[in-house]
Amino acid sequence: MRKYIFFIFVWMLIISCENSIKSDLEKFQIGKYLYSAFDTSGHELANGRIELNFDNGNSLKGIWNLSPTKTLYENHPHVGIGNLIGSFNNDTIWVNLHPGWADHNVILKGVYENGQINGSWEYISFVGWTDGGDFEAEYVENED
Repeated sequence: MRKYIFFIFVWMLIISCENSIKSDLEKFQIGKYLYSAFDTSGHELANGRIELNFDNGNSLKGIWNLSPTKTLYENHPHVGIGNLIGSFNNDTIWVNLHPGWADHNVILKGVYENGQINGSWEYISFVGWTDGGDFEAEYVENED
């Protein structure tokens, strides 16, 4: 009898965890976001669009297309076009704009709330942490 109670308990625990993950994922809006990145002084260094879609479970994939706001930032790792990967869990989002690179990563860590993502970014190069700042992204409905 104890064995059956244990299995029922484990089954209920699994179901409740799946429902929790599903409810988190259901409130996240997939699609296009208007994105702005700021340096440590609060000056905008890049803006454009990122597109986020679910890949598998709470994993994300997508594309990004960002332009510099000043010529000073033309060669910044935030600038360009590329694919991204990431994850979403408990209102927290994590995105890597340069997947597949070991020493050239722009990592976004933010909190999602009502169609907006606010957080910080950091550039990790071959010497480690190199640059960072804040970012904001706002969901754009029916944007082409």
